[in-house]
Amino acid sequence: MFVQSLYLQNFRNFEQTSISFSPGINVIHGLNAQGKTNILEAIYLICMGRSFRTTHLQELIKQGKEFFYIEAHFVKDGIEQVLKLSFNGQTRKIQYNSTTYASFVPLLGLLPIVLCTPTDISLISGSPSERRQFIDLHLAQIDPLYVHHLTRYLKAMKQRNYLLRHKKSSSFSVWEASMAHSAEYLMKKRKEASLHFSPFLEQNMQCLSQSQEKLEIGYKASFAKNSSDICKDLVVLLEKNRSKDIAVGTTLVGPHKDDYLLSVNEREAKLYCSEGQKRCAITALRFGEWKRLSEILEVPPIMGIDDFAIHLDPKRTSFLQENLKNLGQVFITTPNHIEIHQDQNSIYVQEGTVFQ
Repeated sequence: MFVQSLYLQNFRNFEQTSISFSPGINVIHGLNAQGKTNILEAIYLICMGRSFRTTHLQELIKQGKEFFYIEAHFVKDGIEQVLKLSFNGQTRKIQYNSTTYASFVPLLGLLPIVLCTPTDISLISGSPSERRQFIDLHLAQIDPLYVHHLTRYLKAMKQRNYLLRHKKSSSFSVWEASMAHSAEYLMKKRKEASLHFSPFLEQNMQCLSQSQEKLEIGYKASFAKNSSDICKDLVVLLEKNRSKDIAVGTTLVGPHKDDYLLSVNEREAKLYCSEGQKRCAITALRFGEWKRLSEILEVPPIMGIDDFAIHLDPKRTSFLQENLKNLGQVFITTPNHIEIHQDQNSIYVQEGTVFQ
């Protein structure tokens, strides 16, 4: 599986351009603010149906234009395919081969991707919501039922929160039952993911730190940590907490309050790690994500790295470069041209123009 080419029209600072890619390593280089990360963003958008830099598609439209359009040609299972995505400021259109979709949800996992960016440091230093988003996006690429239950849970919670804010006593039990049913599935899959991640993280961190550090990830459920009946327990807890939740106007317990704990050498990374250790841990986490997706989907995901090897020391950078050769299709952005493989595809970007 690999992306053959990308056509961009009115996307960020690109007015109209076509880019060809190698099924191996693609190095996108050029000075800052020229459009390197915009290419990576377009690839991620085609894979995930969302940007990793903004929640507003309007911001992706080139200044002064009324729409953007992306067309990706790719090979999967030996078959050439095409995926098109456009947005005119109001309506998003998605077309996969000859089929049009109203939502990107059915296409999640079609082009699995792992993306490393400088802002990934927030997975350690940031809020629980950022760590939940990491695991939700990871699971969304391998389990359509997880997406169904996450959507169902959030919709039911939205309805319950409406009743809380307006202090209405009717219908609570209906939405709480719906939340609890989906919560059980979400929590089960989140726990499974953390357990499955552990050996990958330990191995990656050992290599990156020359066997000096051990990285672990632990799932922190907001309730019922050892319960055998999560659904029943959450129904009881939501009913018990109604008066408290009414006072604040929102639901205070459930999977939307879960967290993950990353630790290095059995010490919480957020509190005790240096910035260099955190960067190393994040790199190990992303490589672990790639490995888990690869095993479950039985196809190597696309690997994207924005601002290659930022804050990694020379030894760790060398290890990273060497391992990129075994990851299938890789996209790297970097201010300076680097040689990782003799057959790599080098793409130079200057002021929204691509040179190959």
